[in-house]
Amino acid sequence: MNTMNAHVITPDLTTSEILRKWPEAIAVFSENKMTCIGCYMSVFDTLADAAIVHNIEVDQIVAALNEHIAAAKSHYTEENYE
Repeated sequence: MNTMNAHVITPDLTTSEILRKWPEAIAVFSENKMTCIGCYMSVFDTLADAAIVHNIEVDQIVAALNEHIAAAKSHYTEENYE
């Protein structure tokens, strides 16, 4: 993966920051039944906090988010528009 285009979601990012920067992450939150979308605590809760609240392994959700964002990004490359 090109480091310039690397999407690095870490446990210390707030859920609102993740959703703002990478709206495609909504799918991963929904698939994991994480109600962070629209939650007033999303501006305060880190991804690690949200994982604890929703009883999800933080490493699992970080990996799922990064994989999903990388896949979404690769889908919208210039090659798809030729």
